[in-house]
Amino acid sequence: MAEHGAHLTSGGVTDTNRPSVFEVLAQENLMSTIRPAIRHALRVFSERYPEQLGRLIQNFDEIFLLLDTLVQSYYLKKYGGSFAENFYDLKRVPSGSPDQPLLSKHRMMSVACLVLIPYVRQKLDSYFEMLQYKEGSRQGLSFLQKKLSMKQRLIRFYLFIYPFIHSVWECMTLAYILSYILRGGRWHNPNMHLSGTELRRLDPDEELNGSDKLHDPAWSELNTTAKLSLLARMSLNTTAACLSTSLSVGVFSYSFWTGGMPVTTVHQL
Repeated sequence: MAEHGAHLTSGGVTDTNRPSVFEVLAQENLMSTIRPAIRHALRVFSERYPEQLGRLIQNFDEIFLLLDTLVQSYYLKKYGGSFAENFYDLKRVPSGSPDQPLLSKHRMMSVACLVLIPYVRQKLDSYFEMLQYKEGSRQGLSFLQKKLSMKQRLIRFYLFIYPFIHSVWECMTLAYILSYILRGGRWHNPNMHLSGTELRRLDPDEELNGSDKLHDPAWSELNTTAKLSLLARMSLNTTAACLSTSLSVGVFSYSFWTGGMPVTTVHQL
């Protein structure tokens, strides 16, 4: 049985730079752990300091969106992969061109798929749960009733159609995972496909700064505008580096506190 499982993850392919499905799911589990861990920590502190942290909890999703965008952009530009991917020594390469570096369009699409799509999905899930609580357990084609206003009709239509959309997305994700395991596809989820990139292991002799390292001229050779731009970029990079270091420490602390990373479930697939 173990040999059969090893065969599924290797597929007889000699591409040693292609990560196994276990590595891929591990880095996804890592990112799914960070958000609830930070939210839980803030809630604990907000109970002690409600006046200072109450507004932070109310706008947590938007604040996390900005910070996550900053961290992921920093890691993609410096290391060629997201925070979680770099944590497991993985990198992104253009789909079909593993020897080429990431272009700006690949990084922008990767940030959108890593940050924006999960944010939108989380908001849609929360909105669905809120409407379901307010509207009760109305099901079926109740949105077709003639006496409803346009707003009520749209709300009930959303309650009717969203579970199907959610199920289709989950089935697509499962199909990508199975395709990845059976060596039938390059991507392990739809977001990776949409970004136009695929995952590879970091080469042993690869530089930590990646292939997109910045080569800035001497400070004295820069004009005022270039100096201000460089200072702003250095400030953003420093902030992102501090955030990423805090995330690394937090991940290890949370893992130690809970006794290990959460196990991937079929629902998460």
